[in-house]
Amino acid sequence: MPGNSQRRGRRVKAKKSAVGSGGKNRARLAGKGRTLPAEERPWHKAYSGTEKLPRRTALKQERERRLAAERGRIPKVGVPGTIDTTGRGAGGRASASPRVTPGRKAVPPKEAPELLVGRNPVVEALRAQVPATALYLAHGIDKDDRVAELLRRAGDRGIPILEVSRAELDRMTGGVLHQGVGLQVPPFAYEPFEDVLAKAAEQPLPLLVGLDGVTDPRNLGAVIRSAAAFGAHGVFLPERRAAGVAAAAWRTSAGGAARLPVSQVGKMTRAGEGGQ
Repeated sequence: MPGNSQRRGRRVKAKKSAVGSGGKNRARLAGKGRTLPAEERPWHKAYSGTEKLPRRTALKQERERRLAAERGRIPKVGVPGTIDTTGRGAGGRASASPRVTPGRKAVPPKEAPELLVGRNPVVEALRAQVPATALYLAHGIDKDDRVAELLRRAGDRGIPILEVSRAELDRMTGGVLHQGVGLQVPPFAYEPFEDVLAKAAEQPLPLLVGLDGVTDPRNLGAVIRSAAAFGAHGVFLPERRAAGVAAAAWRTSAGGAARLPVSQVGKMTRAGEGGQ
């Protein structure tokens, strides 16, 4: 007995064409040419030509910005030699981004200002009379006692107050939680170790905290916060191979970096012996 496919009166359906890309991915199958030797690659150190270096793509810039934010190096605003991710300078005007060599990370100069974020760190910095060049506030920020105080203190000191969108402040801070507040401050001023040691010696029970090998700025800020809470008289850390008091450490310290003197030393062993 014949099956349904062979019976009389059966319906013959036309075979559908196979689903394909329609030639859209044809270019991907094409060869990409030969591999350039080192002396012909403009971004390689062995390059010997005179062709101008290509600009980094926006994707690479975004990737480096996020990586810098995770490591605590917040992108600086309106400073020569650094990347302004907002497209605006410190005065709120559009500015051109500097040219950066592909394949090399943009290292900001030591004199570049920091963008301090968070309501408590900003208020503590203003209370400690930390020099500041601009105060950034997000549109529609929820005002509380801290916001009122920082506005009053910034106004009394003549610090420019700039109102920006929350998205722009997100770009300026590299995605760090900022609570709608950002304060542009100069690099952290380390105190000489001799001065810190002399001030601590005047106390009945001097307490100095030495940090060696702390490479995460958030951990550094947490230790500074704890040291300030326990009544320490100073913190000292090595100049090399250790995290410095950057924006991330400022925020994690919750204002402790503005109250507690911090010093950098060349050799931790010698500094520890001097503290004894």
